[in-house]
Amino acid sequence: MTCGKRLVDGGSFGHSVHAGRWHGDAVVHVFGAGQVRRYLRQVRALTQVRHENLVLYMGAAVVEGGPYSIVTNPVRAESLSSRLVSHTPLVAFFSVFFV
Repeated sequence: MTCGKRLVDGGSFGHSVHAGRWHGDAVVHVFGAGQVRRYLRQVRALTQVRHENLVLYMGAAVVEGGPYSIVTNPVRAESLSSRLVSHTPLVAFFSVFFV
């Protein structure tokens, strides 16, 4: 696995996020030593779910005395917030039926 340039200044939980490569494109979430509990919660949650609309958990890495990492696939879809701002309906109004 290779970890490249930083994608974002910090993840949504205060960790850093990097571009990486592992059997193709990957995203590497790097947690510091003070974030062990948060890291373990994230690993536990990601290993228990698998759905096409969620990021794919590809693995985790622990380096003794070093950072803790979670490897996921990159999200290529449009974010929910940008979809809501664009005001583009996902479903035509009249195509929704009530049963």
